[in-house]
Amino acid sequence: MYPELNSIYHSQDQEFLDTSFLKQSTIITIPVIFHVIYNDPSQQVSATLLNQAVDILSKDFRRQNPDAVNTGQYGGYESPNGLWPQNYENIAADCEIQFIYCGVTYDYTPYAQIDISQNPYYLKTTFPYYQTYNPAKFLNVWVCNMGGSLLGLAEFPGSPPQYDGVTITHTSIGYNSPDNRVLTHEVGHWLGLRHIWGDCMCCDDYVGDTAPQQDNNSAMANQPSFPSYPNQYPCATWTACPGVNVYGNLYYPYVNMGDNFMDYSPSSCLNFFSQGQKQRMWYFINNYRPTLLQNNSCTVELIEETQIVNSIKVYPNPTNGIIMLSENANVQLTDLTGKVILNESNVNSLDLNQQKNGVYILMLTNDSGALIQRMKIVKE
Repeated sequence: MYPELNSIYHSQDQEFLDTSFLKQSTIITIPVIFHVIYNDPSQQVSATLLNQAVDILSKDFRRQNPDAVNTGQYGGYESPNGLWPQNYENIAADCEIQFIYCGVTYDYTPYAQIDISQNPYYLKTTFPYYQTYNPAKFLNVWVCNMGGSLLGLAEFPGSPPQYDGVTITHTSIGYNSPDNRVLTHEVGHWLGLRHIWGDCMCCDDYVGDTAPQQDNNSAMANQPSFPSYPNQYPCATWTACPGVNVYGNLYYPYVNMGDNFMDYSPSSCLNFFSQGQKQRMWYFINNYRPTLLQNNSCTVELIEETQIVNSIKVYPNPTNGIIMLSENANVQLTDLTGKVILNESNVNSLDLNQQKNGVYILMLTNDSGALIQRMKIVKE
């Protein structure tokens, strides 16, 4: 849908490589809003569990997680002299980023599962709480029963603001979930981090202190062990780039960094971000998400129609029949289940006289299909 993002991401990485100066604020607090999309009560994640998720998130980013003591115990690399460092704990970072829980919205969906890999924007274009909170000031997290094999999905900095945020599956929430580091991993992406293996064999994640890897830890777990070197399954398997790989004057590695939050390892293995990853996240905060530096509380206005663009006025709302628009737009009206009620092009009014009283979702788009505005309409 957005082919230009590839060049945007490439230019971001080049900018980061060319940047020798890290502009950093003090510790920042990012407000988090959850949007739970549920089909049955088991998917209706409680505020208690969501608070736990934010607690895990803050502790992971501040290096206050109880398992921080495990950093470097699972993997390592061989030096040119054949020596094994005990661990790489010295590169682990307090990222000086923390989070605060600001609330949750709940919406019913008729779908038992939502396959985000097939329709990544479904949650963000169907439900009434879409963009309730300004993505320039808040981290929006959509929680649903994700179909397929995905546990989470994030938008990188530079993505269209109307889709900005993180999506995770409902079973990944809370202290007792076996996948409770999924949110940490996805928020890492949201702040500009790539997977440590670079998403292809021995590719670059644009972070200098994370070792190059053939593939993710989970995929490589099925490979045979490298002779005479420890293989600490499932936290450190054989992801080393083949042969003698000289990189940064070190011979890399025979065992991976399977405990890094940006690998695909079990949540119980993950325990650190590196100093280089911290620098990369702060680069993206200052250059692509700078308004996060200005907001550290939950007390801001709700449902701002002007938060993405200077929007079209829609009135009256509530209405008993006719809705007027201050200028022409393409309009789509849906009910709360996402069923399309009306779909009209280039109009400045909408007739709801034949519709039942209740709450509807109005989307306004321009001729190219770009979203102008989304809001709740009340017919009474």
